[in-house]
Amino acid sequence: AVPDGFAITAAAYNHFLESAQLRPKIEQLLSGLDTHAIRDLARRGEAVRRLISGASLPVDLRTAINSAYAELSGGAPDGIDVAVRSSAIQEDTQGAALAGAAQTHLYVKPEDVLEKIIDVWTSFWLDRGVEYRAGQGIKEAQVRPAVLIQSMVNSDAAGVMFSINPVSQENEIVINAAWGQGEGIVSGVVQADQFTANKADGELSRLPMIGTKKIKIAQNNSGAGTQEERVPAAQQRRSSLSEAQIKQLAKIASHMEDYFGYPVDIEFAIEKGQIAVLQVRPITAASAKADGSGPDLTRVPLPLAELDEAVKVLQGKEKLKTELPPEETFPEDFTTDKFQDYQARAIEKSHQHGRRGQNGKFTIASIREKRRILVEEGRFTPSQARALIEAGVAGEKPL
Repeated sequence: AVPDGFAITAAAYNHFLESAQLRPKIEQLLSGLDTHAIRDLARRGEAVRRLISGASLPVDLRTAINSAYAELSGGAPDGIDVAVRSSAIQEDTQGAALAGAAQTHLYVKPEDVLEKIIDVWTSFWLDRGVEYRAGQGIKEAQVRPAVLIQSMVNSDAAGVMFSINPVSQENEIVINAAWGQGEGIVSGVVQADQFTANKADGELSRLPMIGTKKIKIAQNNSGAGTQEERVPAAQQRRSSLSEAQIKQLAKIASHMEDYFGYPVDIEFAIEKGQIAVLQVRPITAASAKADGSGPDLTRVPLPLAELDEAVKVLQGKEKLKTELPPEETFPEDFTTDKFQDYQARAIEKSHQHGRRGQNGKFTIASIREKRRILVEEGRFTPSQARALIEAGVAGEKPL
């Protein structure tokens, strides 16, 4: 099933910009942008975000959204909770994709819907989104974000599945799942279970990798938004999906791939045993592999190689002090060049945000900043980020 909802189209976003006369101001702010000049990129991106977040929706658009929401809520006296999700032509096409580049808001109350729509539009102008589009050759004038408003699924478990292995390109279905909402998996906060299934019958083709799911993303105690919650100890190492659910998800993934005609990346949620499909995107890794550029690793890291082996290639280290379970390892093709490229970026940002103590080592504030960079921009899990920092990969020397 697909949750009921409605879309705020890319045309509506353009109408918003035109009515607030923002487009020429944005173009002026981004003129001559050098994405390698990180401080300048951050300054300009923040200025664009201020412009968008400070503007008001035009009356006709506001009226149309309120009318659509009223229909969606079915006349419920207090309204219903909704999810406000991002989607864009440049985000969700085969040629370019950056899942997670813009924000998603869950458990949104009726009085906050209009504000969250603008927040999603604003989040398309976060630094990582601007930098990515520049690298893809996408002109900022071509940015056409849409917003999806969906009835909220209060999921018991959720995740992301791929109709083809996004790293090895094998014709198999890969499912990452965990308790609670799936945003914890996409952001790298939650250690997910991983299941690999045959397309033909949905049977497991490899042993499942069960993560230590110590936390989950759940509804905030206030009722609006989300919070991290501790998973009961007895549930942490228990599979988040049953065999029947794995087979059903594999069947959905196969049907989606057949329908669209290319490999897809699907976000799903399960509430009271019912599977809901939330979003579908092309897997850009498949097209990237074909032209020799290697897979796109903007999604959930897949456990296909040992982290200490990857670090050993770069640093000549025999072992890491931090022991990581299998689900916290890196893809096999995360090469030395990729490590070094990211290391250079992390060093530059550490210099920008960090400080050094009298002993020449980074302060705690800087270490936290580097961990944030690795998680938010490198798409590593927190444990991976911590291990990289400890190994000296994310800084000038071991800390």
